[in-house]
Amino acid sequence: MKTRVKICGITRKDRVDKLLEFDIWALGFRDKDVPDFITLAEIEKIISDLPPKILSVFGVAYKKPQEIIDIVNKTNPNVIQFQKGGTPDELKYIKRSFPKLQLWKTIETGVEISQDEIITFENIADMILIHSSPTRWKNDLKITNLLKKPF
Repeated sequence: MKTRVKICGITRKDRVDKLLEFDIWALGFRDKDVPDFITLAEIEKIISDLPPKILSVFGVAYKKPQEIIDIVNKTNPNVIQFQKGGTPDELKYIKRSFPKLQLWKTIETGVEISQDEIITFENIADMILIHSSPTRWKNDLKITNLLKKPF
């Protein structure tokens, strides 16, 4: 299987043009929540110009479902990545609103989460991303014991 590469933090069109010289699988975007922010209109323009083989991923943190719906309507990404926040009910609501939209859920290893909650996310999300800080990595693989599906 070929390794897939996702580049996060896209904020400028000229950087995207350079990245397209490489075999990139996905590009990640965020809006005004980041220091070197990019507007939704700029993101929409970049996404609309991407070759179809490249996934556009919009990362959200602690956004309400209506804010996410507005982002999807304005930018038309392939994926919404819930980096922080996003309850199972919110993911279900977004999925009902956009059945073809992929939903990726990031789970922070330093946060307490139950096996039931992990399983619920596995049944809703198209991808689970486990995120750990380097200082916690040694002890945080225990979260993988909660996963239902083998990986």
